[in-house]
Amino acid sequence: MLTGANDLAVCSAGFGAPAIVARRGTTAPGTDARFEEFNTNSLGLSSSGRVCFQSTLAGGTSTSANDTGIWTGIPGSLQLVVREGMVMPGTSGAMADHVG
Repeated sequence: MLTGANDLAVCSAGFGAPAIVARRGTTAPGTDARFEEFNTNSLGLSSSGRVCFQSTLAGGTSTSANDTGIWTGIPGSLQLVVREGMVMPGTSGAMADHVG
């Protein structure tokens, strides 16, 4: 049974059967937090079946200063691209302020 803890998901049917890519309440890769809300306005799907999406985070060490991020990948193999509060490469220490 679905509850408020796991009732949202990002799914892909790019090549083959539909599959859950990310689900509310599951651990967000690259973090110790879990997926909370998905921004469907930022959802992308490539012709190769890779997805890209933005989500808010809850739990773990997430705070209002680092509770959003962007992930990319395929079902079963997601990677964190950027998280609010991360130091951005090549910027001499500038941090991602708002992601999504």
